[in-house]
Amino acid sequence: VVALDSSSRWEQHLQAVARERALPWLEVRRADLETVALEPQSYDVIFARWVFSFLRDPRSVVQRLAHALRPGGWLAIQDYNHEGISLFPRSEGFAAAVRAARAWYRASGGDTWVAGRLPGDMRAAGLELVPADTHVLAGGPNSSAFRWADAFFPVFAPRWMEAGHMTAAELELFRAEWAARQRDPDAFFFSPIVVDLAGKKSSSSK
Repeated sequence: VVALDSSSRWEQHLQAVARERALPWLEVRRADLETVALEPQSYDVIFARWVFSFLRDPRSVVQRLAHALRPGGWLAIQDYNHEGISLFPRSEGFAAAVRAARAWYRASGGDTWVAGRLPGDMRAAGLELVPADTHVLAGGPNSSAFRWADAFFPVFAPRWMEAGHMTAAELELFRAEWAARQRDPDAFFFSPIVVDLAGKKSSSSK
């Protein structure tokens, strides 16, 4: 198994996990997926989770990954269609944070709606798709979905403000309304739509 990421912290963490759990077959590589050299026809399965929404040229990466698959191999992708993300009771501060998050993705070349474009990219790479699966994480202040949001939006919102994606007033409004929703047992958070895609390379492909 080859685990690939561009983060040095992630690399160090996974290497420690591999030692702790005695996983000698796990190879950890720190590299950029858009430029890393991948051996042709070398992988049975390639799985990318929360990767493609950050890429500048998803179609070319799909082509490269398909070329790296063995005949009969699978490319599996989990990523976002960002519609649906919401918080109730409605919050103008949270709406500003969502707009800032999307602008942050765009500024780095990413696409929060990438999942809707990937099926065409995968077919263009010669992969045969199976029906997509979708789901949404949702719940109140004590749910895992709300805790996931709490570990993301309040952490990154100051960076978005510093980058000019939201104003200081919007940041303060978001913080105040988010804290109020955390205390409200009837508050409800909905995640973006999470899309699971999979495509198989033909057994006769090269």
